[in-house]
Amino acid sequence: MHTMRLSRKLLHVSMAAAVTMSSFGMIPVIAEEAEEAEETAAESVEETEEAELTAEEETPVLEEVSSAPEKICEFIFPEENDLEIPKGTSIEDMKKQMPSSVQAIRTDKSVIDVPVTWTCVDQNGDQYDFTAVYDTAAYPAEDGVELPMIYVYTEEFFDVPEGHDSALDEFDVDEEWMPEIVESGDLLGAEYERSYRNTDLPEIRAQKPYGTCWAFAALGSAEADLIRDRKADKTVDLSELQLAYIASHGYTDPKKLHQGEKTTFVPTKTIKNHLDNGGNSVRAIRILANLAGAVKEEDVPYSNGHTYELPEKYEVSSDYAQLTGGYFIRSSDISGIKKAIKEHGGVVASMYAANGYPVNPKDGKKYEVRYNETMNAFYGTMPLANHDIMLVGWNDDFAKENFSQGCRPENNGAWLVRNSWGKKGDGENINGYFWLSYEDKGLLSDLVAAYDMDTALHDYCYSYTGIPQPTNTLTVKDKGVLVQNYRISANEAIDMIGIEMGCANLDLVAEVTDGKNTSRGKCHMTFQGYYTIKLDTPLIVREDKEITVTITAEKKGDVVFLCEWLGPSKATAVTYTPAVNGPGFTINGEQLKYDPYVKVYTNAVEPAPKPDPTPEPYQEAYRVYNPNSGEHFFTCSEEERNALKNAGWKDEGIAFSVLPESGEPIYRLYNPNAGDHHYTVSKEECEMLKKAGWNYEGIAFHASEKGIPQYRLYNPNAECGAHLYTASDEERQALIKAGWNDEGIGFLTEK
Repeated sequence: MHTMRLSRKLLHVSMAAAVTMSSFGMIPVIAEEAEEAEETAAESVEETEEAELTAEEETPVLEEVSSAPEKICEFIFPEENDLEIPKGTSIEDMKKQMPSSVQAIRTDKSVIDVPVTWTCVDQNGDQYDFTAVYDTAAYPAEDGVELPMIYVYTEEFFDVPEGHDSALDEFDVDEEWMPEIVESGDLLGAEYERSYRNTDLPEIRAQKPYGTCWAFAALGSAEADLIRDRKADKTVDLSELQLAYIASHGYTDPKKLHQGEKTTFVPTKTIKNHLDNGGNSVRAIRILANLAGAVKEEDVPYSNGHTYELPEKYEVSSDYAQLTGGYFIRSSDISGIKKAIKEHGGVVASMYAANGYPVNPKDGKKYEVRYNETMNAFYGTMPLANHDIMLVGWNDDFAKENFSQGCRPENNGAWLVRNSWGKKGDGENINGYFWLSYEDKGLLSDLVAAYDMDTALHDYCYSYTGIPQPTNTLTVKDKGVLVQNYRISANEAIDMIGIEMGCANLDLVAEVTDGKNTSRGKCHMTFQGYYTIKLDTPLIVREDKEITVTITAEKKGDVVFLCEWLGPSKATAVTYTPAVNGPGFTINGEQLKYDPYVKVYTNAVEPAPKPDPTPEPYQEAYRVYNPNSGEHFFTCSEEERNALKNAGWKDEGIAFSVLPESGEPIYRLYNPNAGDHHYTVSKEECEMLKKAGWNYEGIAFHASEKGIPQYRLYNPNAECGAHLYTASDEERQALIKAGWNDEGIGFLTEK
């Protein structure tokens, strides 16, 4: 996923000859014959040069050739056969820039230049076909030998914003940013309709004149997810300028956990402003995961341009939407991508955007990439990517014949692409869409990314990793337990944990504790990437306090944790300098110094009310009910009750009253496997449950020596919410009739 470096609009001229362009109607020549012809041509050139050194100056080369009886058997071109001609050039001016001669291989294997002129024999849209014209009397040809052709193609659609260059070697590919490619599980066998198109999308955006395709693709996918989840409509517009600015300038962390980290942009010869620096989905996801965006377009409009300085209020405190997940999928995983498009409205992908024969800077070879304007279809053989796009639909039956002749995939099938170059052309393309083959080599060279967004925002993100830099990986087998501490400010509630992992098909369990209270949550990672884990019960911090986050990750095979890169790293013209700000962390008990990609999300809550100087003699215990699990929960904490109500639990009022301190202690335990709480006055039962794996959560309240009996009943059929305590004999009898076991009096209360 990379930014495209772009140039002025060009016509690409491809000089096709018998050895290279047989699919365009030229003479078919097999590879062995082509190599032999090239070797023979090279030898003949040397012989000709030697002959010219000994020949008399007054002997014209033309007379020597014309007097020879041999006939021309084949026309070929030099190896370098690509030209660039500015768009809008007239046919006559095109001719002037074409070669004045071609080489003729004669039957005696000698080689000499043959003077030619060029004539345009066909024009189809923006394609011009030229053929060579030469003196056939002086240079007779054998029957069946076809004349050389030059094909002139336009880049009408795959033309890039002015002021940029599409040469891949002019910017960093940043391959180290991408996590390793992994399997996506059993999704390959999923069945989807053969064609689909998401039409519920905003207007097409235009990145011109900057190289910000990555930001447009990322936020376009974020917008699509919000619309798909009915959290926004098609008018939603998120700010690409704000995201790109953060990527090259950093931001101020309100929790001051990023001290010492630096993001520095220094213009270079080819990258004169930060909006041309490029990016990818990893960078976007790591920025958004820290709550540094996304903001509305109207707050930070793209029209402000590269000279705009982002006010601090738009760094972390004015978000419209929050990232809750960023997932990476293999670009060859057609079923996985279809699933992501259906669930999120669109995904980010990469391709090599060009129209011609670009050179791969890695191997020095030329690769053909073609856009068929008539069919609005693109396919390329370049195994690199330089442009980010969105995939918003597919057609399994899109014919391979719809792609340009001579540059076609092996099979049918194409993705519907949503681009960021504005509205152009006719038909499908009028809305900025085109078709991209499933087999496009640029697409297959990178990963696809899906975004999960929400408009329910958190106030704060605690994270020691603030810059979107390259990654270190830490791998363990089958199970990894990560532990890290954070100091949380007073009057904040923790309800979500985030973590980025480098593997897929993973079960995650998060636990947060302040030493007295504990909250938990879990999720399954289908794809690799960034996931958030919602806690079952918010953990409320009433005073500045250190909390411990424990994340357990399990799967069969390698469990890959991601942590920050140590030392500065360069992403084209931006340098990221990390700082180990955190206390370190452990994985399976081993102490490490880096900072992992873990986030703690909190919301501000109202301060606890000051205690009444003359408190009531009794303490009230509330009863709340979880309609999803069937559990009844008892607590004397009004804050805990309100937090559960906000989380969807049903408030069933005051269950009973107890004395605050005196009396027999009632112990509270939690079953992490069933998600059930249990209360008991029996110390023996408490110890037995602890040995069985239950978590001891302290004394819930105190029982009375004399008072109202609270009956204890047990549901033998329930996995969660198995016990209930009630003073109501009617409720007790009803439950017994429903199959519950009567276990007698659990404890006594004051009221």
